[in-house]
Amino acid sequence: MIEATQRDIFERLNHLRLVLSFIKQNESTSPLIEDSLEVINLRGLFYVMMYSLVEYSFSRCLYDLINFFKNKKIKLSGFFSVSVII
Repeated sequence: MIEATQRDIFERLNHLRLVLSFIKQNESTSPLIEDSLEVINLRGLFYVMMYSLVEYSFSRCLYDLINFFKNKKIKLSGFFSVSVII
């Protein structure tokens, strides 16, 4: 369970590294030269992917932790769930 989550997170991290590597290879070395539209869009995609990786990692780790407690039959007394209605 935890190993599968770790593998998924590292796979997503490798995709993120590939995008960053592609951006570094194709962006201009001079700050005076404007980058291509493709590089600019890929930078935006990089930030979206980075946020997605953080969100996915956090939610999967929390899910695995809850399942760990559930499988070990550990009672979480004093904890309760909160639902927010928008």
